[in-house]
This record gives sequence, structure tokens and C-alpha cells, in this order.
Amino acid sequence: MTYKELGKLLRKARLAKKWRFRDLEQRTKINVTFIKAMENGDFDFLPKPYVKAFIRAYATEVELDVQEVIKHFEASHPETQSPSAATRKKQNNIEANKKNIKEPIQISKESPAISKPETELNSVNKKTSSKESAQAVTTVPSKKAPRCILRQHRSTIFFSVLLGLLLTIIVTIYLKYGRYYFFPQRKEVKKISIFEAAKELQTAPKPDSSITPLKLTKASLRVRAQKTTWMRVIKDGVDTLEFLFQPGDKMKLEAQHSLKLKIGRADGLMLWVNGDSIGVPGPGGKIVDPLLITPAGIVEKKLRRPLPIQAPKSSPPESTRTTEVLE
Repeated sequence: MTYKELGKLLRKARLAKKWRFRDLEQRTKINVTFIKAMENGDFDFLPKPYVKAFIRAYATEVELDVQEVIKHFEASHPETQSPSAATRKKQNNIEANKKNIKEPIQISKESPAISKPETELNSVNKKTSSKESAQAVTTVPSKKAPRCILRQHRSTIFFSVLLGLLLTIIVTIYLKYGRYYFFPQRKEVKKISIFEAAKELQTAPKPDSSITPLKLTKASLRVRAQKTTWMRVIKDGVDTLEFLFQPGDKMKLEAQHSLKLKIGRADGLMLWVNGDSIGVPGPGGKIVDPLLITPAGIVEKKLRRPLPIQAPKSSPPESTRTTEVLE
């Protein structure tokens, strides 16, 4: 099998997988230029060990018999193969240099090197070509080295940048506010003599005892009905108001001095006196009479039972009246 046939075999296996060059490159990590060279039947781009490694990786991915492919490669690439085009060019240059050397000039030290057999020259040329190819191998992946490094250390770079931002924010906040919070500035204590202190105490203004705290100027009442009931209100001892409440009714009253209440059912109304809830003023079956509210709060509250209803007296019959008159 020739190089061309081996390249066609590899290409056919790749196309059977419906892979592009880049797909195979991602799987085998072989450069696209080397893949194209192998499929074109050119296997002299690198030394034999590298090429065999590439062929083995290629055959493994496309599911070919690796040993069979390597055997074909060995058969078409024996150890005693003639040198490549580059080595041939170097040999031609050496032969040209031999022809250009004049016959009278004899260089005894370099003559053995010129008279070396072709096999030795081929080995030397192979070594030089292997060095150049090794340099090519090392330089080709270097194009992708920065990308690989960035991909491998992407998370590390991200967390490093994030940590740097957090540290910058913390340091900025500390420099702006932290010094005053953790290390409060101490005011300088002024030293004064005893005489100056006594003089300041004498001249200091005395507190005005005539100032009294403000008090509420109004008595307020808020009502919410729970049961049907009535209420009578006397505002400031002058105005008299009467209300009939149904469950859910609400009302609010205010007076300058006092509110005097009379409620038909003690458990019928919820009361708020001066903004404070007092609940119902009493149990069921009782009348509130009176409930006196001032700006200071509840001053007086009395509960009593409702008065019994007296039936009207029945008049005597007319016959008895007449008899009484007669008597």
C-alpha cells in the first residue's frame, strides 16, 4: 500500500463518520495541517515516532484497526527508506560543494567527512531534520497554548478578579467610614481650675420650674357597635346628643373638657378613650350610668341594673264606682 492509498483510507473513514477536519482535531488534538497532510499521503512532515502516534490516534477515533493501519504504514515506510525531499536537497548541496572544491586544495581534516558513505550522511540529515521537525512540533501547539491556559484557569481568574473587587470595596468602605466607627475620635479635655469651675456653676442658668409638661387639651372617644343599643352623650356639660347603634356602626366624638356617657347595654359598644382601647365598659344586662371622660382619661364609671317596668294601674269597674258614690 502506498502513501496515497493509506491517506485515502484514513479520509474515507473520516467521511464515513461525517466529521470535518476541526471535529477530528478536537478529538485527536492533531493540528488540521497534519491531518490534511496525512490524508494527502504526505507522512514526512514529522519524524516517524510522531507520525505513528498521529496515525494511531487518527485510526482509533475513526474506528479502524490500529494494528492493521500501522502495518500498512510500516510496509510503505521501511527503516531503509530513502531520505525525504529536505534531506535530498541538503545532499545535493553537499555534492555541489564537493564539485566546487578545487583539486589542488586538499583538506586532510575534513576529507573523512566528505568521504562518508551515504548511509551515514542520511543518518546525520535525519537527525537535523528530526530536530527541525521537533521544533516545528513544539512551536505549532504554542499557537493554541494561550487559549488552553485561559480555558483551564478561567474559574481561577474569575474568582481572583471577584476577590480583588471585594477587597477593594472593603478597603474603600473602611477608609471612608471604618476609622470613625472602630476608632472614634476622642475630644480633647480642657483643663480648668477649681475657681473657674465654681464660677461656671454659679453663672449656669437654673432650670425653670414653672414649665409644666404639655397635656392633652381634648377628650376623645371612638365607638364601634357590637350589639343594638343606645347612647346619650353630654359634651362639656352643655350639649346633649343621643344615638341608636346597630352592629358595625362607628362614631368619633371630641370635647374640650369632658364627655359624659350613658349607655343602654354595657356590652354593646367597644370604646377607645383618648386613643387607648378599653373594650366594652361592662358585662351584659347592665347599664352604664354615668361614664365620665376627660383629657386625663376615665374619671368616673358606674354600672347598674335596668329599672323594672311597672304595669299601669287598672281602674275599678263603673258599678263599684256608683256604689261607692251612693254610699
